[in-house]
Amino acid sequence: MDAVIADTLQRLRPPQEILLAQLQSAWPAIVGSVVAENTRPQALENNALVVQVKNHIWLAELRGGLEQGILRTVQQQHAPRIKRILWRVQ
Repeated sequence: MDAVIADTLQRLRPPQEILLAQLQSAWPAIVGSVVAENTRPQALENNALVVQVKNHIWLAELRGGLEQGILRTVQQQHAPRIKRILWRVQ
């Protein structure tokens, strides 16, 4: 019975919520454990993935070279429709 309820609730969730949950679950595999400890996918807005960042130092690191690789992995493995990442410091 629990499986039926869980399946029904899953089908009732908006696709955007399902995609966000999938990205949150896969995040450590997408970015690696160190980056995952300091970031978290927070929302999807207008074909952008909004990611919460621990501090400005991590923000600079992400924008300084990691962003394009992360975006490419997200697009190829999970969500081709994501066109950019918006980083937001906590």
